[in-house]
Amino acid sequence: MRALAAHGAGALALPVDTLASRPLMTVSAQAFVYRAISRMNRLRLRHLGVTGADGRVCGVVSARDLLRLRAEAAIGLADALDQAEDAGALARAWADVPRAAAALTAEEVPAAEVAAVISAELATLTRRAGAIAECRMAEQGLGTPPCPYALAVLGSAGRGESLLAMDQDNALVFAEGEPDSAADRWFGTFGGIVADILDEVGVPYCKGGVMANNPAWRGSQATWCERVKTWIGRSNPADLL
Repeated sequence: MRALAAHGAGALALPVDTLASRPLMTVSAQAFVYRAISRMNRLRLRHLGVTGADGRVCGVVSARDLLRLRAEAAIGLADALDQAEDAGALARAWADVPRAAAALTAEEVPAAEVAAVISAELATLTRRAGAIAECRMAEQGLGTPPCPYALAVLGSAGRGESLLAMDQDNALVFAEGEPDSAADRWFGTFGGIVADILDEVGVPYCKGGVMANNPAWRGSQATWCERVKTWIGRSNPADLL
């Protein structure tokens, strides 16, 4: 429309490539719609590409598509968590979870879907806590991660079933490093900082110790393969839990 306003009918002969904005901002096809709204608001866009599981663009969503959705509290929560730069900002954002849940309930969103939203935002909270923990480690002179890693959310949140009264359930998988190696010790410190941040924000420590600062819940990919193999082979009640 802007090209037509500037060039008249001649714009119709221009290749799309000359008009497209870059980079293309996208949202996963599996993301909740309120997250698409949040991203549009933050980036001041009216359209987003939609990507499938293979990372390829499979569609587009526009602001007009989303006008009828009004759960502003959930939208604000998503954006605030995404942008939080420290534990204080995370805590302020996380304090809005009950209000967001109430807004979704008022929109007559089914309870199971509200639980899925809470779970998704707990995953976002944990990811941001990990990013802040990395910064703290660097500021303390402890360096950057020694290898690639994944910070996993377990328990009810991992199943998409989290309610408002949750605690921490997380684990760490890193690319390589034996138990009590330099890499394991780095991730142990990192996991402790993540646990402290989450507790400070309002997600308390797991009483059962299912947290990445616990050696039983962190390890290299090889360590986890052996651990799971033992659980499967032995299958006692504690392993099943």
